Amino acid sequence: MKTVIKLNLTLFFLLLIFFSGHAQLQGPLPRHADLGATFSSPKEGAFGALVQDVKANSFAARLGLQKDDLLVEVNSQLINTASKWAEIRLSLKGGEKAHFAWIRNGKRIENEGLLTSMPLEQFEGVEVNYESVWSPYGYKVQTIVTKPQNSNQKMPGIFLVRWLSCSPVEEPVGRKGGTEYFLQQLIENSGALVMRVEKPGLGDSEGPPCRDVDFLEELAAHKAAFQAFTQLEEVDPDNIIILGLSNGGGYAPLVAGDFKPAGFAIMGGWMKTWYEHMLEIERRRFKLQGESPAEVSQRMKSVEEFYVEYLIRKKLPKDILTEKPHLQDAWEFDPAHQYGIPAAYFQQLQDLNLSDAWSKVEVPTLVMYGEYDWIMSRQDHEMIRDIVNHNSSGLAQFELLPGTDHSFHVFENPQQAFDDYWSGKYDSAIGEKFLNWFKNISRK
Repeated sequence: MKTVIKLNLTLFFLLLIFFSGHAQLQGPLPRHADLGATFSSPKEGAFGALVQDVKANSFAARLGLQKDDLLVEVNSQLINTASKWAEIRLSLKGGEKAHFAWIRNGKRIENEGLLTSMPLEQFEGVEVNYESVWSPYGYKVQTIVTKPQNSNQKMPGIFLVRWLSCSPVEEPVGRKGGTEYFLQQLIENSGALVMRVEKPGLGDSEGPPCRDVDFLEELAAHKAAFQAFTQLEEVDPDNIIILGLSNGGGYAPLVAGDFKPAGFAIMGGWMKTWYEHMLEIERRRFKLQGESPAEVSQRMKSVEEFYVEYLIRKKLPKDILTEKPHLQDAWEFDPAHQYGIPAAYFQQLQDLNLSDAWSKVEVPTLVMYGEYDWIMSRQDHEMIRDIVNHNSSGLAQFELLPGTDHSFHVFENPQQAFDDYWSGKYDSAIGEKFLNWFKNISRK
């Protein structure tokens, strides 16, 4: 028995050393390639990635790719599924040579070239540090830490819990949306150390392609990065707030674990079960598409039946549609993915109890909600406020953002917010609301 106890203790201390060492930032990862073109992923049973657009003077332009070419191979790897294309994209690093083959007007064309690296972010008056951290799943994920230039003292910290889709947290090279303008505003004007963590298999992160990463794997990456963030010498551990956007606005308390942050701020989050959320978003979507109340109610019968099988009984969409072909109209995605990520991701969201998570929050909480956000519901945000205020009255405050959609764009009416995403404008007053709250929290 003594020998067993000694071996177990030895194993415990070895694991303790391993995880304490791996909770530190590990330096930058190899930079991913910038192909300079946009592609459509192969559909189920299809072949190749169709070129949708090629930027002037880009790697793709120099290679000879043109709009409507069908890219079929990269480095002798056949592009025959969406997952394979995602895997290939992830493997391409700047500075390396790569061989491409594509079809144009029925003829095969081949060429190779030296891949261009994605440019690095730049912000006014801000130092940008590309780092990484070990995921408990055994690979490194990319982190980006920004801080005011020439700052030599401990600073308050902001940790971002990101959105659901496989769009990067890194500022895009092309046109920005409202979310990117909001993040730029807080990075440049908060006076804080800010950390963003990329999903596994996205950006410079290692791991499986983002489209194959489930929620638990994503959550593990966030928790590891947050632990590393709290241990940075430059950050004041008593002045860290967690900022959750979209999906991250729902599960933000899970990232903190046993660590008590100075506060939480969320925008576009959720609180009910994911099953309830999906029924609500589909009803809003059908209405905004112009369907009559009778048509909406009829369609919801199929949606309800489908999501019981999908989220409650944990079946894959392809199996549901095989068993119940009359539910075809309830599913608009591929057989095993939704919104570009695996079905298992959403089934794991369904297993969460976010009311329980938020009931443990005993710090100031800012709950922001866009008036024209058709993706998430106002009621969920008010529920978060009320649950936190149950612990201490006035601890959480609800801020309605007039005319604002889910992505910090401002519109004239809700129909416009649904119909024309890019016509909205970002209003810096939104960022000021957050910054005023944050600076007030940091002073306490």
